[in-house]
Amino acid sequence: MVTTFEIRLPTSLAGFAPDQTFYSASAGWLKVRSGCDGWRDGDAITVPDYVFDRAHQVDDELAYRIGAGCAIEREKGGPEAGGVVMLLESPHRDEYDGQSGIAIGPLRNKESRDYLERYLPSLLKVAEGRLGRSLEGLGVNLVNAVQYQTSLQALMTDYGGRLQDGVRTRVWKTIFASGGDGDMLARLDRYDPGIVLAAPTKVVWNAIRREFDGHSRRWPWLRVDSHPSCWKRRVPKIEGRLHPATVRS
Repeated sequence: MVTTFEIRLPTSLAGFAPDQTFYSASAGWLKVRSGCDGWRDGDAITVPDYVFDRAHQVDDELAYRIGAGCAIEREKGGPEAGGVVMLLESPHRDEYDGQSGIAIGPLRNKESRDYLERYLPSLLKVAEGRLGRSLEGLGVNLVNAVQYQTSLQALMTDYGGRLQDGVRTRVWKTIFASGGDGDMLARLDRYDPGIVLAAPTKVVWNAIRREFDGHSRRWPWLRVDSHPSCWKRRVPKIEGRLHPATVRS
């Protein structure tokens, strides 16, 4: 018999959405810790407030500076206006200081970061060709479409276990559809990037693409065909054409 779980999210703490309740039949919810020290009571999951508090919001950050020939040098700071945005998806486990620990920053998995640094220069060269101008001197900002741990890995009985796709995808889409989309666009508009390289996973890309298509953008974008966590298995590529800004700066 399939169990339908009720999931309650305190998303009002994020500041852009009311609290949300949704239902899911994914077996991944059975991985959420139950009992007196857990968050699952039978088929009801009450996500704790701390998942959406300020200390657990993974801030966007400047990570690299583009040099000659699209070589990159590591740099660290707050997001830099006018630069390149590498748009990711949402933080998972390595972006936090341990289970229920505070946020550290975006894309902290060492293997994913190593592959990002290997392939980002070639992606930037393609972006330069599509834009018809140099990106030398610009910063590269790492930006999550949703800044909270939609995988809810901190609530799992096996914190070091694999990501539960049925949990992550439903939570991500619920947040995005209830105000997270507007929050993402507001941040991108504030950074006013020279180019957005959109590299989320395919399961959430259509939702992001709809927002890009419906938004009056001062910034152009290109689609990278996979998230950096997949770049170990295949070399990333720019997919499709350049989508130019739809309004003048």
